[in-house]
Amino acid sequence: MSSDKLEVILKEIEVMASIESAVARLYSKCAKLFPENSDFWMQLSMEETGHARVLSELAVLMRKLPHEFHPGKTCAPEALQNFLSRINANFEKLDSPAIKERDALLMAYHMESTVIERNYTEIVRTDHWGYAEGLEVLAEASKVHRDKLLKRMQELK
Repeated sequence: MSSDKLEVILKEIEVMASIESAVARLYSKCAKLFPENSDFWMQLSMEETGHARVLSELAVLMRKLPHEFHPGKTCAPEALQNFLSRINANFEKLDSPAIKERDALLMAYHMESTVIERNYTEIVRTDHWGYAEGLEVLAEASKVHRDKLLKRMQELK
């Protein structure tokens, strides 16, 4: 992979790690807002922090072994930045005194369901087992989070 293309992809992964960290902070805020379910929210927050760490570790691996990676389907930088802006707007929504936990769950479900969350495995192609395994873990984790959030919403009906 050319060094220019590598840098573009690494920047994308860096922004994705920032997104995961922002989502972790949002879930942590939900844990404080909804103390009766703080364990649920904190678990999600810790997992999102782990996702950010995995993305950062994968970027390090790509820098060490760039010859093992090939460009895949990238996201438009504007789409990533817009998604990050939407997460930040969700922080403001959580400041509303009228916010209910169901609203926060729906907000979280929509974040976990975005195309961006599902496209991790398409950023690059590689046969390197560590990278491929890391991306599969992230993809599966997003599905698990969606399922957990949906289940919690159904419980609150």
